[in-house]
Amino acid sequence: MMKRKSMQKALLSLFVMTMGIIACSSDDNKDSDSVQIKLSLVNEDSKETTTFNVGENITFQVKIMNESNEMVYLPGKSPSIGTISTEIFGVYSMDGNLIGVPYDILSENDTEIQPHQSLTLTCCWLMYPQKPSKDYQPFIVDKIKKPLKAGNYYTTFPLVIGNQTEIYKIDFKIVENEKTNNTMNEATRQLVGRWKKVPNPFMSIVYDEFIEFDEELGAKYEINKEENLLNVVESNFWLEYDWVNVQDSNTLQGHLLFKKSGNEMFPEGNDRFACSIKDNEMTLLPDMGNNYFMDPTMYFVRENQ
Repeated sequence: MMKRKSMQKALLSLFVMTMGIIACSSDDNKDSDSVQIKLSLVNEDSKETTTFNVGENITFQVKIMNESNEMVYLPGKSPSIGTISTEIFGVYSMDGNLIGVPYDILSENDTEIQPHQSLTLTCCWLMYPQKPSKDYQPFIVDKIKKPLKAGNYYTTFPLVIGNQTEIYKIDFKIVENEKTNNTMNEATRQLVGRWKKVPNPFMSIVYDEFIEFDEELGAKYEINKEENLLNVVESNFWLEYDWVNVQDSNTLQGHLLFKKSGNEMFPEGNDRFACSIKDNEMTLLPDMGNNYFMDPTMYFVRENQ
């Protein structure tokens, strides 16, 4: 009988469980049950899938179960393991070009998974869910990302087992939804322009406040007093993939995501607003943002109508 190359390799294995198309490196010289990996993608209905609509949020999720007697590592940016050419939750086109990752910063340190312990990691493409996982997360997300375009992609997850880096892969696709796209296009068309905020009658000091949307997905929020410009907040905005046209009331409803560039008065950050548009009137209501650059409840009317 051939001797195994090392006790370490004998104790470590890869047992890949995914609900999609998975490709990984060979598991030669490894026991079959030592390290179990489940890599999956989850849609906005909390269901595992490999097909998403354009604009839909994608949750990248991996569960690592280390049943071996050795340490397993999730590579960070530290030099202890070396440079990993494949990104954690990296999104690639089918020809291998990196499109991006769902986070902005990855922990500088390698994440250790102790023997007989498990670890679940999640990260969303557009934003974190309202109730993030309590598991350790080595990701920092502070920028809103644009939705992926229609097409075929794959995502990867590298894991260091022994002295080898194993790469896990799952293919997925983004498809068009004509009805939703038409609704979002109509919402974007109606948003473009300059809107004036209706003053709050309970405020003792009244300012002239405006928000302006342009066709390049830029937004500008102005505060004026007696025709003197007090402050301007620049932002980019995106429409979430939840816009609907309420036929009975002829109202467009959905969520807007803002990415502020920031200044001394309003720091950089992301904001999310529930929005409704009807008959040249708009309502914005904060919903799970970080540093709101507008009042909690806002009513606007379109200018020059």
